[in-house]
Amino acid sequence: YDEKETAMRSFKEAEQYGLMAGDSLSVARAEYWMGKMLFDEYMEQDALDLLNNTEQFFGNAFAEKSLAENLMAACHLVLGDYENAEICLQKSLFYAENGHYSKPRLKALNNYAVFCRLQKKYDDALMYLRQILDDPNLNETDLFIYYLNTGKKFISVNETDSAMLYFKHVEDLLPNTDIKTESRISALGALSQFAKQQGDFQAAWQYKEQREKLLSEMFVKLQGQALYRIQRQFDYESIQNAMNEKIITRHHIIIIISALLIVAAIVIMVLQHKQKRLIKAEAELKSQIDAMKQDLRQTVKISVLDHEISSRLRLILTAHDKIQKVNDPKKEWSSLVWQIMNGEEDPFEAARIVLETAYPRLYSTIKKEHPELTETEAKICLLSCSDLSNTEMAELLGLKTTTVNQNRSNLRKKLKLNSDKLKDQLRDELS
Repeated sequence: YDEKETAMRSFKEAEQYGLMAGDSLSVARAEYWMGKMLFDEYMEQDALDLLNNTEQFFGNAFAEKSLAENLMAACHLVLGDYENAEICLQKSLFYAENGHYSKPRLKALNNYAVFCRLQKKYDDALMYLRQILDDPNLNETDLFIYYLNTGKKFISVNETDSAMLYFKHVEDLLPNTDIKTESRISALGALSQFAKQQGDFQAAWQYKEQREKLLSEMFVKLQGQALYRIQRQFDYESIQNAMNEKIITRHHIIIIISALLIVAAIVIMVLQHKQKRLIKAEAELKSQIDAMKQDLRQTVKISVLDHEISSRLRLILTAHDKIQKVNDPKKEWSSLVWQIMNGEEDPFEAARIVLETAYPRLYSTIKKEHPELTETEAKICLLSCSDLSNTEMAELLGLKTTTVNQNRSNLRKKLKLNSDKLKDQLRDELS
């Protein structure tokens, strides 16, 4: 009769009488049905709390043990706890097959198929669904659920033709099959999604409209039920305690709202203060950005200059190599080569001229400011202001690379410089 308040009271009394009589089977049955009512009212966690110790009290009643485990599996699935859901499903299927009970077995297989589909184990889902079809006691409702779950499985793997076949059966059975509202809503949602994928937007809209209508009716019905209030009522000494709790809750709500209003006022004041600070900070930031832009332009300019100098120094190395390889006592070699060499036979002098075009009088400054440096160290100091490698410096100076390395080490010690970023430190030192 759908009189859920009376039903819950009766099951609660049955549980109490079972406890008084020491009849664990009666207690387990009462708790199972209360858990089922809580699950039907979307209170899955409350249902689990009630059912956790119920299964063990069924003893050898394997059919009821299977149903209890299957119900707990459904709760875990809704809550997203797939590990415990699988454990419960294994137990449910084991009890149903051991007791040769058709109905609990079908329920367990259906939920197993749903579990596998949610875990994207589509082959396993299809295996459990085929086991359902082999059951000789399959009725119209079970067949409807089978077609629906199978269609959903094929949609998940984008097998449109197979999905179409099963959803056609779902369409045919939907108007006259006795199924739960939740199953009807699920079927309409799946049909709407499938029709949309097929490009049949009119059918998709019709199914969606029917689904939303059923959902609206179900929510209105749920709002009118007081199952949760009744369940809590049995946990207190009297109805008056529940009423007192409501009054206290209302007072708490009033206090919380007042506190929130105060907090909101404070937040508004803080935000206004922050806004003023942000405007000031924005102006400062703009000024800093302008300065950074200027620095960036200067850095880019220096970077381009460094690249140009390095390229010209390497050209000098190449030109000097050409001159060495060709016997040209009258200096009749290509005018371009002598132009690259800046008219100098000594490659270091040619390199010095290039570097001092960017940093005037750099070599004389090094020798003047640091008389403790040897001639070779002074030359290496000058060349270290470029991007040349130690090997390239050795070629320019006509030295071995090991000699250059040793002189660079002496240079660092005399000028008290670190080994990292020597070029930048030299520039700062000579600036």
